[in-house]
Amino acid sequence: AVRERSKASESPVLSASLLRLADEEHALLLTTSSLCADAASFLVLAEELRQELAGTTPEAELIQYADVTEWQHDLLGATEEGADAARTFWRNQMHNPLVLPLEAEAESGATESIRVSIASGDAERLRAAAQTAKTSEADVLLAAWHVLLHRMTGDARTVVLADSAGREYDEIKNAIGLFSRYIPVAVEFDGKLRFDEILRTVTTASKQARDQQDWFTPGSAATGPAIGFAYLDLRAGEQGGRVTISPVAVRAGVERLKLHLIATDANDGLSLDLEYDAGRFTRESVEQLVASYAMVLTQAVAEPRLALGNFSLLTADGKKALIARGTGPA
Repeated sequence: AVRERSKASESPVLSASLLRLADEEHALLLTTSSLCADAASFLVLAEELRQELAGTTPEAELIQYADVTEWQHDLLGATEEGADAARTFWRNQMHNPLVLPLEAEAESGATESIRVSIASGDAERLRAAAQTAKTSEADVLLAAWHVLLHRMTGDARTVVLADSAGREYDEIKNAIGLFSRYIPVAVEFDGKLRFDEILRTVTTASKQARDQQDWFTPGSAATGPAIGFAYLDLRAGEQGGRVTISPVAVRAGVERLKLHLIATDANDGLSLDLEYDAGRFTRESVEQLVASYAMVLTQAVAEPRLALGNFSLLTADGKKALIARGTGPA
């Protein structure tokens, strides 16, 4: 498990605590400043630790962060073919953040979180749906998030800031540092009536955004607090000699988001964490929101051709609560 400190003045730069859970089971907790590393960095560390324990650490040239920033600076100032098109692409992604019906007009508050677990059967159907559609589990999860936001707001265009590891180049694939960024993925719902159509749109939009991400300036896409999405694949538990290394949780500092859906795919199953601005949302409303998302996901992977208007957003308890308040089921 890893976590990040928000104050760079705290020391040491990286601290480690080894917790004994059982005779042959331990947890290693790594903590660092959010200015030092992103979530993907800790997965790189886990792999390097596995290789070290297995005695197979490859000789590799250390990457200096100053060299990376110089390379990125040269890239941003480049005039090669495609650079102007990329900048135009990001200008077209400017958007006003979605406003949900359950959102209050209030000052930002503390960040809180609610977690739900996805049934193993639904997780397997998620993987099967991704394979059938020739896309990733992350894009299926992101498409379901877009569908829920569209249904709740009625907006024909939804934009979500999706996490990208920012390591598309081989030179920095195994680098430790701040390379990840949240990039806008927009979906136009006009004329699209089924989930599989939205999934194809999300897959294309995600690829376009990743291809152009070198020219994206974080914080430039939205005019206010936005909605985000991240997918963490922690299933790659590896044997390191006689020791199995299995990452169980990663949390990293990110830009301020009013809603942040984090899907974690680990060896013990798929879980969803919905982080929210407690100044804008009540815990009860976020519990309903994450339950609705789980329902949309379950329906989407079970029936990918399901019409958007046929998705049920309320659990049985949610419907009872609405009826009790006299508003009727939605």
